[in-house]
Amino acid sequence: PPPSPETDRADLPIAICQAVKKALAKVPEKRFASAGEFKSVLKSIATSEKKLSSNLPVFWVSIMVLLTLILIGVLRWVSPRDSSLKVVELQQLKPTTQPYGYPVLSPDGKQIVYLTNTLDYKEKQQKLVIEELRTGQTKYFDLGTFKKDDLIEVYDWSPDMKWILVRSKTGRLQIVDTSGTEVRELNVSGYEARWSPDGEKIVFTRFDPTKLIRKNEIWLYELSLKKARRISPLDGHSYSSPAWSPDNRWIVCTGGIGSDRGLWIIDPRTKQSHLLFKQTPEVAQPAWSGSGKYIYFIRAGAELWYIQVNDDPVVPVSVPRRCIENTGIIGFSLSHNGKYLLITENVLLENFWRFDLPLNSSNPWLQAKLLIRSQNWGTTNLDISPFENFLILETNLGLRRVLFQYNLHEKSRKVLYNTQDAFGPSISPDGQWVAFDAGGGNKADIWRVSLRSGHAEKLFEYPGADWMPRYSPDGNKISFVSNRGGQFDIWLYDLNNQTFQRVTNTPDMESAGYWSWDGKKLAFFRTLMAGNHSEVWILDSRTGLETKVYDIPNTIIDATTTIAWGPENRTLFFSDSQGIRELDLVNGKTRRPLDVLNHQTTHNRYAINGSDLYVIQRNFVSNYSIAEIHEVR
Repeated sequence: PPPSPETDRADLPIAICQAVKKALAKVPEKRFASAGEFKSVLKSIATSEKKLSSNLPVFWVSIMVLLTLILIGVLRWVSPRDSSLKVVELQQLKPTTQPYGYPVLSPDGKQIVYLTNTLDYKEKQQKLVIEELRTGQTKYFDLGTFKKDDLIEVYDWSPDMKWILVRSKTGRLQIVDTSGTEVRELNVSGYEARWSPDGEKIVFTRFDPTKLIRKNEIWLYELSLKKARRISPLDGHSYSSPAWSPDNRWIVCTGGIGSDRGLWIIDPRTKQSHLLFKQTPEVAQPAWSGSGKYIYFIRAGAELWYIQVNDDPVVPVSVPRRCIENTGIIGFSLSHNGKYLLITENVLLENFWRFDLPLNSSNPWLQAKLLIRSQNWGTTNLDISPFENFLILETNLGLRRVLFQYNLHEKSRKVLYNTQDAFGPSISPDGQWVAFDAGGGNKADIWRVSLRSGHAEKLFEYPGADWMPRYSPDGNKISFVSNRGGQFDIWLYDLNNQTFQRVTNTPDMESAGYWSWDGKKLAFFRTLMAGNHSEVWILDSRTGLETKVYDIPNTIIDATTTIAWGPENRTLFFSDSQGIRELDLVNGKTRRPLDVLNHQTTHNRYAINGSDLYVIQRNFVSNYSIAEIHEVR
């Protein structure tokens, strides 16, 4: 600790000495909130010390000198030289077999371990795989030969690399001998488990099912005693994702509640915790670097960040910084020396297909044409030009939702609109305009952008939410969903007269209205929030008559989910929780013509133009990379 001011200046008032001690507190939360607050306290002391009233100039000179010394001392004592991390190399890693869950890097950074599920003679076989990164040599452990229940997650290696820490399907923590001959039950249930650097303890997250409100706790299992104990405080907070400091003294974890959510530090000896820093958006999976100077974490479910810290007590000495950005990271693993970093990314790959309608083949994918292969655009909505020469796609560009125009002949795309977040594009029948909603959430308004000039203009606005515009086939009206009437209903906007018409009026939530090819009807979803189910309705735009055509039980359909009319208005294509469904409006029957063999349409997007069905087949795949990290001063 710093020396007390009265050691060198016994004549200083006690109040000044106490203020100086507070200014020099090593824990930031115990210091003054600002220099202004410190100054106010000193002024108050000056006023109260009447004996200095005749010599105030001398007093304030002394105070200014003291402040200068304090500032220098604080900077030298609590602010070590800042440094940063540098990703020296990032190489794609291709495991020999597809991992089930996240691979985990060995302490020396030379091997990975992961689970894999295979089908052999129509039976699932689970294996634990240890793979050498340099040579690709693998060692398989057939868990079925000495284990009854399946494993669902691999967590960590023991520091001596003789054991693998895993979790079984029953929730029990277990350790597997790396020779592949033994599994030991730890007789505790938990998850997110990590081995201590000394190899004697295991820290893990535990959920107490006896509590009315779910709160996670951090527990410690001592291998020699074969006993577990809680180490997180009973302070009303929920804690999870624990990780050890390399000196075996501290636990970093996510935790808190409400405005106190962020990264927390726990002392396992005393069960005391303190907030390292608050973080919005939410953080996950913290891990200490090998040097103990940094803590890594995943921010907003996509990017890898880090923060520099002191070690006693653990406090931040830098603001959080991005380490690797825009990668869709869902998990990572560090070698014990902190030099190597294994990253698991979840990548959405999109293939764009065109099908001829009707879908009469037993496997329509065999006759479909692949238009665009293996893109990672994050497409949510699309529309096709009347002449089928381009697509308008609502996709990602960094952290923004933008509109792209994709030329099907030239196989190229360009940004059409990116001024603000844009959603739900609809091309006018003459191919001259694209209508969309922009602004997001309850601030969204309806806009249109010229395909010829690129000029964008707001068609109309309202203080509430206007979403998902759809051009009528004659181009004279736009349907959209809005809460301008106090609830989400379908409205029509007449482009010629600039007038509005409300066409549905129920307390339930309606989706956008999708026009039939003759412009006489609108198909839409109606979600009954109280009943937890959705319905498909058809509205006659001339008479206002509504007809329910299909029930979707136990499903809440998002208001932006698309409905597409088939040729001659005989069928409807729509998506529920299981994928794309085709409804025959003549006989009322439904089918899933595209869910065959290895093709599933759960996450797919689609649109119809005439007799052509355009489908974006979306598949989530995992990518793995190994990085070398250097600390740069």
